[in-house]
Amino acid sequence: MTDNWNLTGHDWAVDMLSRHVANGEARHAYLFCGPAGLGRRSLALAFAQALNCTNPPAPGQFCGECRDCKQTAAMQHPDMTVIQAEAEGGTLKVDQVRAVQHALALKPYQSKYRVALFLNFQDAHPSAANALLNGLCHTAIVSGGYSPALGFIHTGKQLSFVYDVADLYKAEITVPLAFQTVAESTDKVEARVRTACREKFREAKLLDRILPDIDSLLQIDPETFVEGDDFDGDPALPGPLWDVSPLGTMSDEESEEAAE
Repeated sequence: MTDNWNLTGHDWAVDMLSRHVANGEARHAYLFCGPAGLGRRSLALAFAQALNCTNPPAPGQFCGECRDCKQTAAMQHPDMTVIQAEAEGGTLKVDQVRAVQHALALKPYQSKYRVALFLNFQDAHPSAANALLNGLCHTAIVSGGYSPALGFIHTGKQLSFVYDVADLYKAEITVPLAFQTVAESTDKVEARVRTACREKFREAKLLDRILPDIDSLLQIDPETFVEGDDFDGDPALPGPLWDVSPLGTMSDEESEEAAE
């Protein structure tokens, strides 16, 4: 195995991805773009091998010989889900994306990570694209310790808060971008809108914004959680957000007056 994962080209991409693996900084989603035949699938599979290899020759590399590497290369790994249109030229359906969301919520069966590989996602139905956006928001929300069900605008659903957060970015980015794309041309609208949205998400660093945006909207000071007790060590210990003493606790004198 070479330092370039035995791939031709993609040097900068392999360097970035291998560093993410070596430093334990793998993101929860990556988008591999380019024309057909460029090697997007090969790069994605190599990345999956590096993530789950049980005998890496060096940090960020993979051996290509262990069971996990061989199963991943064949796209037959028990912790890998491969999603594509049911028929050539067909569309990726929203139910397929929702099934993947359920699978990714489960613990890995054999390896360190569960991996989902969407092939030709540019052929996804718009509802599938929205479902994936909701899935990314769901991941960020759960990683931040928020409840995905406690929404403000959407209520009574298991993902109410996810829909609330996703709607923030639809209004800011996807809706005006869709109108702009249609105004330019009505040819292959769906594919062009998806491509434009992907570029805009990257430019706006959308995934990096989700949790800070939520904290800002809820007026939560990030420094609140930097110092203090080990709340993970004692699940029953109230955290900073439970401290209502500035408003909800009476002084001794007030308690005596209330008792009288």
